[in-house]
Amino acid sequence: MRVDLVVDFDSTFVSVESLDELAKIVLDGSDQREAKVKEIEAITAAGMEGRIGFGESLSRRLKLVSPDPKDLDKLIQLLRHRVTPSVAENQEAIREMADNLYIISGGFKEFILPIVTEFGITPDHVLANTFSRDREGRVIGCDTTNPLSGDNGKVTALRALGLIGRVVMVGDGYSDYHTREAGVADEFVAFVENVSRAAATEHADTVARSFGEVLEFCYSVKA
Repeated sequence: MRVDLVVDFDSTFVSVESLDELAKIVLDGSDQREAKVKEIEAITAAGMEGRIGFGESLSRRLKLVSPDPKDLDKLIQLLRHRVTPSVAENQEAIREMADNLYIISGGFKEFILPIVTEFGITPDHVLANTFSRDREGRVIGCDTTNPLSGDNGKVTALRALGLIGRVVMVGDGYSDYHTREAGVADEFVAFVENVSRAAATEHADTVARSFGEVLEFCYSVKA
């Protein structure tokens, strides 16, 4: 049986929330840094726990930061050192199953692709948002025609893929579980190596404390 593994990026493939880290970089040296970072982290948490819609979460966070290309370069370098330990340990296994592995995220391709392509995951297997920019390259928003920029984006994007295998969704948040609830994923694995959210674990088919446990679950489903 073919099994397609769909993996969230923030707090799953990497150990941090990328937009939170980007805010810290953009606001470095600002006297409003601490207050704005806390506000962004609170918005992130509310979205991950399903207390506000993802579209609202994303737009509110982007209004608080305006990164330029240098900020994004710094974020990419940081993320290379924040790959989840068990993901890094299973890099060879990820390369071997790359044809059946997809990344889906409300984050942005501009910083996701440089990380996941190092694991053999091709750009056409990465579903994520893209930034819109001004003439100087500073981020001013995102492509709002992308379903991942709004509510239920992961459900819409995953359905559009038309995967023919048994779909296993792996992530730490409510939006990841929602793919299972909506019927576009067959199983939902709550990933808790980095953070454990009740909104995910309470609805999971299984809970994984490492990416090795995710792979074991996939093998069991495939069998």
